[in-house]
Amino acid sequence: MTCKDCEAASTRVWGVFVAGCKGCKARMIARSPQCFEAARTGRQTAAYRDLLARFDVTHQQVLEAAQKDFQCRGKA
Repeated sequence: MTCKDCEAASTRVWGVFVAGCKGCKARMIARSPQCFEAARTGRQTAAYRDLLARFDVTHQQVLEAAQKDFQCRGKA
């Protein structure tokens, strides 16, 4: 479910995303303003839900990606 870029992003600042990788999609959403707003308000906003649907990623996958991602670990 993840790729070498997801692995690199888990240990250092890394901004490469692979289009076909679910892990990259979840990591990208975890870093998005929509995710930040959802976390800030404590609810899944319409914009955040739209992003999840558009990239076929679940909220749980985003949370897991955020915990693994060096840049947003503990923020989502």
